[in-house]
Amino acid sequence: MDTKFTSELPKIQMPAGIQNSRNALVEIVLLIIVAVLFQWFIIGPKVGAVAAEQQQLDGLRKQASSTLGSLQTLKDLSSKLATNSADVKNLDEALPLEQRSVRLVMLLQNIAQSAGVVVTDVGVDGAGDSAGIPSLVSDPYSAQRSLQPTSLSLSVTGTMSQLVDLLKKLETYGRIMDISSLSLTPDKNSTLDMKLNMTTYYFVPAAK
Repeated sequence: MDTKFTSELPKIQMPAGIQNSRNALVEIVLLIIVAVLFQWFIIGPKVGAVAAEQQQLDGLRKQASSTLGSLQTLKDLSSKLATNSADVKNLDEALPLEQRSVRLVMLLQNIAQSAGVVVTDVGVDGAGDSAGIPSLVSDPYSAQRSLQPTSLSLSVTGTMSQLVDLLKKLETYGRIMDISSLSLTPDKNSTLDMKLNMTTYYFVPAAK
């Protein structure tokens, strides 16, 4: 006797509302994944590039501001230089940028003659003469410089009033000349012999 059992399980169908909610949840998850990937690979590098460019722009603005400040400082200095040209000329005369023994000799002779004394001897230490250096002649401000003394000696003959006048002229002359020693000896015809040892200065180029 054959006995056949036929068993069929009923098909379970999810309600339409639940199915739609599940699909919507999957779509939301996919959208979130896409948004994160878009943020990571697209927006992130762009934001970094924009931040770097902004930082570079800020640096350029600071540099431009600093440059404008330096330019204004140079303009102010140039204006002061133009309005004080007489002082600059006096400074160049007091502390020249070059040393020439011949010029110093002529200078001392002219000052002595203006006081009415007779020059018997002039001596200048010409070891630091710099007038023959072509690079300094064409561009005197290109080298580093330091203050250099130069020794002078002057022997003259004249009356007391003439010698006093000479000392006043040396003291008030534009070129700085320090008198280190002075000697007087009587001469004939009511005149005196005077010998001066002096030091003057100029800005010598620093040794390389």
